[in-house]
Amino acid sequence: PELYRRAFLQLNDLYSNHTVIFTDGSHHSNGTGAAFILEDLAFKFKLPGQASNFTAEAFSILKAVEFILEQHEQNYIIYTDSFSTIQSLQQPYPKNAIIQNIQDTIHQIIEQDK
Repeated sequence: PELYRRAFLQLNDLYSNHTVIFTDGSHHSNGTGAAFILEDLAFKFKLPGQASNFTAEAFSILKAVEFILEQHEQNYIIYTDSFSTIQSLQQPYPKNAIIQNIQDTIHQIIEQDK
């Protein structure tokens, strides 16, 4: 809806000096996959068929933050449509290993930038 479009445009303006990364994950009867897109590059990952949609969404974010860790550019913004992953990332002691890895990688990025 229009509200989301306006919020997205406001974020784009606020972070106009950042490189944008979009993430997505999906679980279907024909397979499970995750991806992140950066400018005109798409990084795609096939996951085990039994992996959940949550796992696919979280894995796409993990791969994006791992990519950021390897780069020397400092300004990135990650867009995701996975509210459940965002909620899980806010937990101080998550049980999910992928969420833990995302948090650990973000901490590494922060330490690297000091």
